[in-house]
Amino acid sequence: MNKTLFTLALAMAGSAHAATPLLNEIYVNNPGADGSNIEYIELVGGAGQSLSGLSILEIEGDSTGAGLIDRYSDLGNFSLGSNGLLLLQRSSTSAWSLAAATTYVDASTHPASGSVQTLENGSISFLLVSNFTGALNGDLDTDNDGVFDSTPWTNVVDSVGWSDGGSGDHVYSPALLTQSSGTPDAASRFAGNMAANNSAAWYAGDILDEAVDVNYDPTKASANFPAGGMLTPGTANVPAVPEPETYALFLAGLGLVGFMARRRKD
Repeated sequence: MNKTLFTLALAMAGSAHAATPLLNEIYVNNPGADGSNIEYIELVGGAGQSLSGLSILEIEGDSTGAGLIDRYSDLGNFSLGSNGLLLLQRSSTSAWSLAAATTYVDASTHPASGSVQTLENGSISFLLVSNFTGALNGDLDTDNDGVFDSTPWTNVVDSVGWSDGGSGDHVYSPALLTQSSGTPDAASRFAGNMAANNSAAWYAGDILDEAVDVNYDPTKASANFPAGGMLTPGTANVPAVPEPETYALFLAGLGLVGFMARRRKD
């Protein structure tokens, strides 16, 4: 039992970055006029990690268009920054002041297919895939039943999505995000939760102001919205607040680590 607890403590106290890059934060809709210099997709992983072979796909979820590849970005020529982050901006200019350690890729430099000026605001799924061989506007769900009929990639590394509730709409990810009302303006991964394709790793909601804002509206957010939850473009995300029993186990594990270290000194 002691060995198990020791292992758990080390795992919980270890690196918060994933062995494989993951989707980290997505901002699709500022509350005012659609602002392309605000919208972005962010990845997280190891410092300087190569994105060779990876692409981001945006899959339409609305009714008869469900399954269409709205746009995609081939990230194979890029690497994550020294802080383990890459921000993919859907414009050639940015409203955000990013940390120098973050890899910044904008519409003038990244190889994107489809409209690079806006991201889908309705029912949408975002997939991070390896070795994509498909094409823009390819229909991956020809019978619109919510199940892919073709998968032109070797692996779905990570995914997340949501629905605006339209009849016949679909989300092509097990990480289906919902909120108390409306459709997410943005979604953020909990820092330290590196579970891929998992809705529990995310929170989502509306953004408060019509200007450039990082603050979620807690009255229109997912049920797991954390205290202090906010967008953090180019910097570390807001961590999850651990459950009391998990936190107690974590502290006990740290205590055990310290005890064993003292015994070695003795």
